[in-house]
Amino acid sequence: MGPQPAAARVGGVIATLLWRAAGIFLLVGFADLMWQRRRYMGQLRMTKHEVREEAKEQEGNPQMKARVRRIQRDMARRRMMQAVPTATAVIVNPTHFAVAIHYTMESGSAPRVVAKGKNYLAARIRQKAIENQVPVAEIRRWRRRYMRRWTWAKRYLVIFTGRWPRSWPTFTSS
Repeated sequence: MGPQPAAARVGGVIATLLWRAAGIFLLVGFADLMWQRRRYMGQLRMTKHEVREEAKEQEGNPQMKARVRRIQRDMARRRMMQAVPTATAVIVNPTHFAVAIHYTMESGSAPRVVAKGKNYLAARIRQKAIENQVPVAEIRRWRRRYMRRWTWAKRYLVIFTGRWPRSWPTFTSS
């Protein structure tokens, strides 16, 4: 064998070796890329603690949220107290509850609750009704469950014993 065929053969072996090495490097590189990508995506995920902390940041300070809720509750209470003079009647039990309802014969619908309250708020509703000469009906048999059935600004039939009472209670102005 002469020098040229030997050099060609050595060159061919080296070329084959380089191609195989390049193929192996490509396979190892692709595997490493997938492994690194998976590791990176895993590192991007937040821990449970980080999720909780971010939720707290998004929602805001608990004291501020409580303050906003208190202000909203006070504004709703003021609107409710302003609606008491427009009520047709205020129904109260002797001590704890008061519900102010508005009813018009023309509408043909059930009475609309304009204000409701218990304890101190019930006393304020009753006082406001007396100041504005709104009739006050005192029902001694009234229970807490009837208070829960009335909700804000929704129309329901006035429920006492599951049906309309036979005789409407007498209204007093004092």
